Order: sequence, then C-alpha cells, then structure tokens
Amino acid sequence: MALTGAVLNLAGRTEMIELSPLYNYPLNLQEQIPPERRLENLDGVVTLRYDSRSQAAGELKKTTARGRILDWLRERI
Repeated sequence: MALTGAVLNLAGRTEMIELSPLYNYPLNLQEQIPPERRLENLDGVVTLRYDSRSQAAGELKKTTARGRILDWLRERI
C-alpha cells in the first residue's frame, strides 16, 4: 500500500484514468448498484470482487446477473 501511495503522489491527474466497471466489479454489491448501472451479463468482466468465499457463494445464489463466468464460479465455490 505504501508503494501505491508513493506512485499516486508522483502521478498527476492527467496521468490517471478511471477504469471501466469491468475492472474490480463488486459482485458483493450487485443488488445495491442502481439498475441502470448494474451489469446483467458478467462475461466481459475482467475481475470480480467479493469479500470472502462464503459470501461469494451466497451472492452467486441470489444474483440476477447471467453469464458463463457465473456458471463457472458456481461450480467451484
């Protein structure tokens, strides 16, 4: 974390970009995201975020999202 802080301190605003929602998508907050911003198909997601394996299992059961990646995760969690 110290390295992240040091890099951010050196980088100017013009050198930063905001990543799309496809990076670090919060599966653990899926139902709290406003419907117009919520991803319904997660196959294009680069990384998914969840806080624990047991929480992920619960989120996978109740999510309304679709996608092969979710089927893959459900088989493994």
